[in-house]
Amino acid sequence: MLDRLGGIQGSTLPVRRLGVYYARHGVLQVMHVREVFRPGLLPQLVTWFDDSLPTK
Repeated sequence: MLDRLGGIQGSTLPVRRLGVYYARHGVLQVMHVREVFRPGLLPQLVTWFDDSLPTK
């Protein structure tokens, strides 16, 4: 999502895994993208995330 919203150029490799690091507990949780998101829903998720951000 951040790649799509930030307009980062040159990123051609697909994202296959996501990770969340819980610093307080020193735990890294890694998930496959296909386990978290249904195919084709990324555009809707990006729009929802962008609309949810507070405005200045």
